[in-house]
Amino acid sequence: MVLSSTVAVHKCCPFGHAYLGSICRPSDLQDPNPPIYQAPGTLARGVAVHLLHSVCNNSFLLDPSSKEDEHYILTNGLIAWNDELHSSKEFCVENLSGQGLRTFICTDPIVDSVQPPEFVLYPVGLCLSLPFLLATLLTYIFIRDLWSAHGYYLASHIFCLLYGSVILIIVQTTSAYFSDLSCIISGMFTQAHAVIIKYYNSRYCRYRIRLVLGW
Repeated sequence: MVLSSTVAVHKCCPFGHAYLGSICRPSDLQDPNPPIYQAPGTLARGVAVHLLHSVCNNSFLLDPSSKEDEHYILTNGLIAWNDELHSSKEFCVENLSGQGLRTFICTDPIVDSVQPPEFVLYPVGLCLSLPFLLATLLTYIFIRDLWSAHGYYLASHIFCLLYGSVILIIVQTTSAYFSDLSCIISGMFTQAHAVIIKYYNSRYCRYRIRLVLGW
């Protein structure tokens, strides 16, 4: 068969991933290959599907067994559903374990997974700074001559920078795979960490002031 055209369709999960439950996870399932229609009910021939990975933040699943959810992906990249035509940024397709190909309607506009160059450089720069932060922290931990008030403060601030950099790297590189629960838990740990360090610094500061003044 000679392919006469190509239709771009958004894939819900990154390549090599599929929905396991409600989260995209690495999977051996084949990438989705949805049927393309010339018109609703009329299957198109000689059309290739070009998959694009884009992030659909909020979506709901169309039930293929429901007449109300009957839909057709057309050769112009639109989807015919609910007696209306919807743009390619309003839906994505994915294989579900044990259920086969499914179509999701996005309630929020699809966000392109290709990030601007500056957002790619941020985690790279943070990764380059990690060894130096870690080396400085270990220096203040293992060299006894640096165990002073200044050293304690500096070590705690370096630890904050190190922890914050790691969290930022994780968020910027893997946010597409984060579930709501994972995001909430990481946020709570980050906030608790900041509060603990601030409390430690303020308590130690009061202790040093009292020690110096002889209170």
